[in-house]
Amino acid sequence: MTRFAKLRAGESIFETLTGKYHSPGGHAYYAAIWCNDEAEYAGPHFAMTADKVTIEASVNAYKAYIPFMSESYHRLPSSIIAEGLDIWEGAGDRGDAAMYLYGCSLFCLYLGDEKVARELWDAIKWCAEYCERMKTPEGVIRSDADELEGRFPTDGYANLSTSCLCCGGLRSAAKLAVSLGENALAKTYNERANELEAAIENYFGASLHGFETYRYSKGFDTLRAWICLPLCMGIEKRAKGTLDAMLSDYLWTEEGMLTCERSSENTSDTIWDRSTLYGMKCAFLAGESRRMMKPLLDYCHKRLVCDRVPYAVEAYPEGDKRHLSGESALFVRVITEGIFGILPESLDSFSFVASLPEGLERIDLKKIFISGSCFDISIVGDRYSVFENGREIKSGVTNGERIVIERTEK
Repeated sequence: MTRFAKLRAGESIFETLTGKYHSPGGHAYYAAIWCNDEAEYAGPHFAMTADKVTIEASVNAYKAYIPFMSESYHRLPSSIIAEGLDIWEGAGDRGDAAMYLYGCSLFCLYLGDEKVARELWDAIKWCAEYCERMKTPEGVIRSDADELEGRFPTDGYANLSTSCLCCGGLRSAAKLAVSLGENALAKTYNERANELEAAIENYFGASLHGFETYRYSKGFDTLRAWICLPLCMGIEKRAKGTLDAMLSDYLWTEEGMLTCERSSENTSDTIWDRSTLYGMKCAFLAGESRRMMKPLLDYCHKRLVCDRVPYAVEAYPEGDKRHLSGESALFVRVITEGIFGILPESLDSFSFVASLPEGLERIDLKKIFISGSCFDISIVGDRYSVFENGREIKSGVTNGERIVIERTEK
């Protein structure tokens, strides 16, 4: 499944009038970019491939939004279309600046190229400032909707997705700021992230069906798939209740996680793979491989050999399981950022969790490019080994701790 996902993500690059762009494809979306598909989903994955074409396409996508980052701090367009020559603004503010902040910061850190990071740094700072200006009196981040563009109910004021992406983006931007010598700004971003984490707890934290988890918007009492996002951004306070809710009959199905729980008011069986994949990632990050390995393997079987094979899909019934490319990038990140727990720490370092998922005797991740160098990570039984360009640089006993790796070859 991972091999297919890497191909599907990487093949969807198009030569346009304004340069190479990654686009979702799927017989529907070509020569256009979005802050979720390209900036948030695909870019961080491509940074770890060392593939020049996909990295060029990602840089082009991030740069394409810069002309819209005005001093008036008007929202980013919903999509840049027509080979980069026009825009579509039909969805209002989807939290696009938060998506860009999160995705672009990760892209730069994973890539480990200071020159590229400096080229994109002003855009990252603009997005952080935009989000700060959209902060509500309650301390969360205001947006009209999320990337589903109002397909499911939202109050048009503040939703869990936008605030979580902003929180994660601020933490990554702070790491990047340190690498670029802006320590004071790093301190500011970390302080904002801490304040936002507290606001997310106060504003969205809720008990739903007995699960201590999150509501999507104020006053909503139905479970939504995006309850997984706080865990993905390192917010662990409601981890157990959130995982229990995700894997309950309210949300989990053989196709993955429902976008919104089944209830008397809602009979929808709609699934979007993007939230299912974020949900899988968050479970592994929380150390719950025991509970998530079977759902992950069932998902792989379903996507590889059952209906609409062999890739991750966009949604169903909407889109009839189109194979949009960004979802395949997210699947690879379930492995890299979920099972292995990889997280960039600076332009020159990253960390991973030395933990063997329950039921497996070994896991290997080979030729992963982070911080400008090539690494292999191997966990066999109770031992881990890390290689840089084929040379072992660190090893030890696995006990679930987070291991920091600094590149040794400049």
